[in-house]
Amino acid sequence: MEINKVENNVLNIVESGQFDLNFLLDSELVINVFDNLSVTFDLRKYNDKNILINVGKNSVCELRFIVENTEKTLNLQGFCADNAVFNVYYADLSDGNTHINIESNLKGKESKTDIRYSVISRDLNLKKYNISINHFNDKTKSNFEGFGVATGTSEVVSNCVSHIHEKCIKSEAHQISKIILFDEKSKAHADPVLKIDCDDVIASHGVAIGALNNDHIFYLKSRGLTNDEARRLIVLGYLLPIKNYFGEKDAEKIANQINGDF
Repeated sequence: MEINKVENNVLNIVESGQFDLNFLLDSELVINVFDNLSVTFDLRKYNDKNILINVGKNSVCELRFIVENTEKTLNLQGFCADNAVFNVYYADLSDGNTHINIESNLKGKESKTDIRYSVISRDLNLKKYNISINHFNDKTKSNFEGFGVATGTSEVVSNCVSHIHEKCIKSEAHQISKIILFDEKSKAHADPVLKIDCDDVIASHGVAIGALNNDHIFYLKSRGLTNDEARRLIVLGYLLPIKNYFGEKDAEKIANQINGDF
């Protein structure tokens, strides 16, 4: 279902389904997902604005989008009630600067969030992502995974803060960032932060930034691949999995774009 108009910049979702958000706004958009629903939003068109999503009890909300061929700034906030799920998946394939801020607030008990991206940064591009995840209740779970490739003289900056607040027992927070520096002048910075104010929790984080692994390239070449083929295969292994979180047409678009670059 395509949605290209809202009233007073508020969108109320009262039934489950898949929705294409295809409009431009002059101010913040508020989306209210009512209780006991399963919804997917494909963000097709947006300008540099803020989106706030309230996810009702026992509801699952996924937001998916592809950044293409233009400079973008997006501020996204999610608020989860009891047993709610708020997931964000995006592929940044644009030839331009991107600045994306995502904040996920796990207000209700046993609420969950999963945030994942793949990014290609080219030429002089600066790709900057700030992820903030707040655990405010018991048995909440969060996962963040970011994978990128920086080419030319471009730069990728990926920051994630997971904060488990006091008395949020049995909560989990996990993070991982991996960025390949494809050329000598490519740059990347990743800052995974865990703030733990409660005992009896599970938390982990990890980051890997650097050139392609020579041992991996050597192994692939020993299996008959050329140097370029080995490099390409490793890069595709980093970036292509994001397509699994999209519908068929968007998954094909992502795969074609990534394959075309490498």
